[in-house]
Amino acid sequence: MSMQSEFTSNEFKDALNNAALPPPETTAANNQQILKTLTAEEELVTFDILPDLKVVMSLKEASEWEPHVTFVPGADHSTLHVIINGLHPYYQTLEAKDAILECVQQYIFDAVAEFKTSKLLSRVNPDSVRRLKNDLLRARATQLDNADAEVRAQAEEDLFGNKIDPASDQS
Repeated sequence: MSMQSEFTSNEFKDALNNAALPPPETTAANNQQILKTLTAEEELVTFDILPDLKVVMSLKEASEWEPHVTFVPGADHSTLHVIINGLHPYYQTLEAKDAILECVQQYIFDAVAEFKTSKLLSRVNPDSVRRLKNDLLRARATQLDNADAEVRAQAEEDLFGNKIDPASDQS
């Protein structure tokens, strides 16, 4: 399916035209309820990202009608729960390991950007979350570049070893 046909499909248009967002208080209460029902087996991994940011990622098989992902601040105000709905129709379409990994990484980028933006003291505007996510994606690209440079340096070391300066080998 092309992007053109995906974003102009009748299904996409119907979803946009029929969208009804609940009040923020209802969403917050629902999110807290999802958090309360998590079990230890559903928790996948914890990332201590910053002293004031710990991300706990969980995979919960809720219902196909529940949100695809839920972001819930923890009780200690430095913990953020990212709860993936394993039964959501979109998540169910992901088959390849790389596709699942990319999806989960995007959820974490979104969650961290929203969470950190909510802690800002200055005025937050619609671009605030996108700008922070942009910085996180740039950090990811830099991290990949740095890892590639390390692999290349190790490969050159393995191939060529420590070059001996011929001028210093005159005894």
